[in-house]
Amino acid sequence: MTEKSILDDIEIRREMLLAPDINQDHPIPWFMRYDYKNDARYMAMPVSAQMNADRFMRDGYIVFENALPAEICEKTVREFKDFTSRNSDYFDKFRNENGYLERVINLHLAVPSFIDLFCATKEVLEFQDYLFGSPTSIYTSLYFEKGSSQSIHRDTPYFTTRPEYCYFGTWFALEDADVENGCLEVMPGGHLIPELDRRAFARDFLGDGEVGSINAALFDEYQNAIFVDCKTKGLEKAHVPMRRGDVLVWHPQLPHGGGEIAVPSRSRHSIVMHTVPENCPVHHAYAFFDPSLELPASAPWPSENYSGRQFAAHDTIEVMHREPRSPRSFI
Repeated sequence: MTEKSILDDIEIRREMLLAPDINQDHPIPWFMRYDYKNDARYMAMPVSAQMNADRFMRDGYIVFENALPAEICEKTVREFKDFTSRNSDYFDKFRNENGYLERVINLHLAVPSFIDLFCATKEVLEFQDYLFGSPTSIYTSLYFEKGSSQSIHRDTPYFTTRPEYCYFGTWFALEDADVENGCLEVMPGGHLIPELDRRAFARDFLGDGEVGSINAALFDEYQNAIFVDCKTKGLEKAHVPMRRGDVLVWHPQLPHGGGEIAVPSRSRHSIVMHTVPENCPVHHAYAFFDPSLELPASAPWPSENYSGRQFAAHDTIEVMHREPRSPRSFI
């Protein structure tokens, strides 16, 4: 289908959703099925949540406008700056030419008010609770002081669950995000593109080599194949400008990334929470590229509860996946 976008034809959507993953050895979540509206869980949802689910399944993402009050956004940014300033011996070495930190991993483990922010978005969390059929929990987080400029990709190779696709990305705009400071980019409808034969894809690329937990070359090859498939089917990238306080949730299969930054001197404070159902284990490339692999049914890491929500109690904070440090070592 090259002459018409799949977004223009509900029957094509239906076909895409019905198309089986040829190496799908586990059931997909109920909300990913073409007939999700006939599911008892959908019918039990309030009308407002059903409307959100319909937008989510149409586009692959949904924006909850004004989900956070301005004062919470301002408080979060202030606490980020205070925390990184107090611990400048660690953070300053990672700052870019404009003084910004580009990717701080799991900072919520040392700044609990970040979890307060997560818990404050009641409508966002309830929406995910409905789709998961379980309370939504935090697996990991990323804090961005500037736009990521990350190329279009799917998250699933790094966030592989059993059952599959029990994962969402939840993006909190702490400042306005636009084309100047690098707002999010998405390929609406890309979540409907059927999965590749992952085992064959990895075998063709690696031969007898091991996939491992993280394989950057295989990851890039897979993402390029998905991007080409989306383009072939008529999909295009779209910017998603957001205002401070907006929250965006993306589908586990949505191709997305960070737009180019036209004005590098502008910050773009934001947080991504990677969310999963409570006690759901998360695996990486080795599981994604072998969906028949038998895996533990429960998460091997400890969890903690805060303000009524669960989060994985990982033991390190990192910047740009470098120099991991214990959350307890910060002041």
